[in-house]
Amino acid sequence: MEQLELNKIFSDCIKSFENVDRDNLDFSKLLKSANPFTIFDDMTPYNVVDMVLFKHKETSEETIRGNLFESFAIEINKRIQGGIKSKVVDVDLEIPSENVLYGIKNSPNWGNANQQTKVGETYQKLLSEGKKFAVLTLYGKTPRRRSEKFPQYGGQIAWYIIGNGDSELFLKVHHAFNENKDAYRQFIQNIYIMDREKAISWFIKNFVQNNKINLEKINQYISGKDKINVTKW
Repeated sequence: MEQLELNKIFSDCIKSFENVDRDNLDFSKLLKSANPFTIFDDMTPYNVVDMVLFKHKETSEETIRGNLFESFAIEINKRIQGGIKSKVVDVDLEIPSENVLYGIKNSPNWGNANQQTKVGETYQKLLSEGKKFAVLTLYGKTPRRRSEKFPQYGGQIAWYIIGNGDSELFLKVHHAFNENKDAYRQFIQNIYIMDREKAISWFIKNFVQNNKINLEKINQYISGKDKINVTKW
């Protein structure tokens, strides 16, 4: 597949994600899960809100990026081999013409032991039905221990499989992502700034007294055994 076509596919994937309805952020819950010992009385409400939102963005962006790349991978294979988004549990990409199914994961070290066991059971079930199954990771290399439960391929090999024999696809994918970096950054930014002003106003109303952050009340809100009354988000 040519680079320009890949660039366009990635651009379309970002636009389709932009159109997905998302729940508004609940800053009151985000603050409740924050570490109160990272907040000081010389910080402004803007500092605190941005710190909490940045941490939330940092921890959730990888999931969003993984979902975006999964959509990208399925669309690439759809055009090359007719692959489809699978409805089978633990499976993401299905290639009916080849009778083969793939789970797509972001990191080569995805999941805990229970999740891996569950995917291993899916692998055995599909194997008994005469179907092929493997896990593909979007980057990295495959830890050897994973092959004990199910086949797993990472990075270049995974994209080689997705592209039906294109050994350069993993490099082309990076170029496509880089070509669309501004649209991607804006997409991520839009998710986390939409409630920023509301969060600042809510924080000031509940945790600022005499123009100073009330550290004790914040700590009670996050860690205290008794409920602290705050205004509804």
